[in-house]
Amino acid sequence: MIWAFFAVSVLASIWIWTMVWEYFVKRKITIEVDVVRSTVDLGDHVVIQCRIINRSWFPCPNIRCTIQLPDQIDSGNTEHPNFSLFQTYLMPRQQTTVTLHVLGKKRGHGHLGKANFTLHDGLGLRRVFHSTPIQAEVIVRPKRMQSIPVPLRMLDLMGEVRILRFFNEDPSLLQGIRPYQDGDPLRYVSWYATARTQQLMVKEFGHTTTSRCLLVLSGDIQGDVQNRILDILCERTIQLSEYLLGVGFSVGLYTNMFDSILRDFYQRPSSAPEQLEKIRNRLGSLGEIPFVNLQNLLNVLPKLVSHGDMIIVLTGRLDNAVQVALSHLQRFRGNLFVYAVLKPGEQINSRMNVQTFVEEAPIIESTSKIGS
Repeated sequence: MIWAFFAVSVLASIWIWTMVWEYFVKRKITIEVDVVRSTVDLGDHVVIQCRIINRSWFPCPNIRCTIQLPDQIDSGNTEHPNFSLFQTYLMPRQQTTVTLHVLGKKRGHGHLGKANFTLHDGLGLRRVFHSTPIQAEVIVRPKRMQSIPVPLRMLDLMGEVRILRFFNEDPSLLQGIRPYQDGDPLRYVSWYATARTQQLMVKEFGHTTTSRCLLVLSGDIQGDVQNRILDILCERTIQLSEYLLGVGFSVGLYTNMFDSILRDFYQRPSSAPEQLEKIRNRLGSLGEIPFVNLQNLLNVLPKLVSHGDMIIVLTGRLDNAVQVALSHLQRFRGNLFVYAVLKPGEQINSRMNVQTFVEEAPIIESTSKIGS
């Protein structure tokens, strides 16, 4: 009889303990997730820190956590590549930090989804489920590849720029009047033209040689290889930016894909040391769906460039409509180059009056390899 009473007492105590444990622990354990370095290159490790805090006076012998990852990140687990898992425990009034290393597998801007964690009482009698939204994001930038051959004509032009480039416009080379743009010096404002047109106008001066280049990146690509070609174009944009900035150009970027961080399409030309990093970060946060097609993008370009500026169009599409728009832009704006990454076997019209350099996109049999 005593043993039966003792056994019932023990079972009742365990049951009461688990009930009390669940009541006090249920909302006293929280998790905070943060990305240590939110901007990484393709193929680099993304470090995620998870801080678990136990604010109760009861221990938690077993904590299992699952973090949902965006498409841009790979957990390294072949069975669950989009989830990162870990397991730990906490004593009363204790906190711990768990560091996870995952891999950037796809260019883009990704938001971490949510963290699901399960609390166990250690006896297997009680489990508590929680789901916490995560306010963390990561930008995976295109990786730097080996340098591509730079066209000979562009090399000749860059050689002249290195020798003859003016850092300021030459006031003796007045070329005309144009509408004011953000960043123009106020000393170049033409007050007579402003009073006549009722619009702020500035004087436009020439250079001995061009010193500005606008890279025009188009994501208007058709077919099932769209993402692969877009990644190659982003890599080529980085390489060209690095080379042009290295020889003294002011480099800018204009694209028809929306930047989810800066909320615009245009990176103003600059030769500042941080310009390359700005362009690389922007390429990482670009979406994959273009807002306008390449023809409309080319129609806007005359408003963004000055006479003598170099324009390099990077695209994966060169159909008849695009070629007509490029030829029209070439007639009114010189120094136009086209760098096209086309599908294998795709041909272009050789009569197009624009200097074009074509790269054939490689055939990828499997897209599961990281950074392939």
